[in-house]
Amino acid sequence: MKNRTLKTGLLILALVAPSPVLAQRRGHSAQSGNGGKVAGAHSQGAGLTSPSGGIGTITGGLDSTSLSMMWEEEKLARDVYIRLGESFKLRVFSNISQAEQQHMRALEGLLSSSGIDTSRLDSTPGVFVYPKHQELFAALVAMGMQSPLDAVRVGAKIEELDIADLRQLLSGPTTSRQRQVLQQLIQGSQNHLRAFTRQIAQSGSTYMAEYLPQAEFDEIVQGGSGRGNGSQAQNGRGAGRGRGMRGQRG
Repeated sequence: MKNRTLKTGLLILALVAPSPVLAQRRGHSAQSGNGGKVAGAHSQGAGLTSPSGGIGTITGGLDSTSLSMMWEEEKLARDVYIRLGESFKLRVFSNISQAEQQHMRALEGLLSSSGIDTSRLDSTPGVFVYPKHQELFAALVAMGMQSPLDAVRVGAKIEELDIADLRQLLSGPTTSRQRQVLQQLIQGSQNHLRAFTRQIAQSGSTYMAEYLPQAEFDEIVQGGSGRGNGSQAQNGRGAGRGRGMRGQRG
């Protein structure tokens, strides 16, 4: 039990500890800005590396296991946003948590069409089949609970991770239907990422890429032209609008 507690504590510290990257302004180059990894996250079992590795929780191509993991990663996003939304009354969390539920349904459709029994998926909030997701849920909630700004930083981190993993699934052979759904999910996650980074910018702070090359991250964030970012994966409308960074603990 002592070792397990120490391991969890190290994981949380690895994700919460300020990275030198986050202290730098966006004007720095991708090479100088991406030098620091999420310290210790990979070695602690979270399955994460920063942009130099380019990998999130999924390392293989599209198969039943990776699809199930991706479904649970979207559930991770939903559950973290619901939890943070209970403490900080930011509309971005309520809107995007609903969108994550839609992402889960889209992946359930792919699993069903592949002949996989989706009744085995556990949608219980905060409960995960894959240990890395269980640990990551605890770490991200702990990080986000520190302040409204930390909460939206967690949102940006999750959406960036989702994009990296969805791209990983698209890197191998896929059917036209699979590719269509995964591309729609990437589009939705990009909308969500823009919503969270806009909230961060409104607070006078910045967010540097951790799982994507900085140039690609900047292209995604700037590609939305500051317009609606949100609750619908298909059209991305509305999630970023609302209360800004004035959320309070509930």
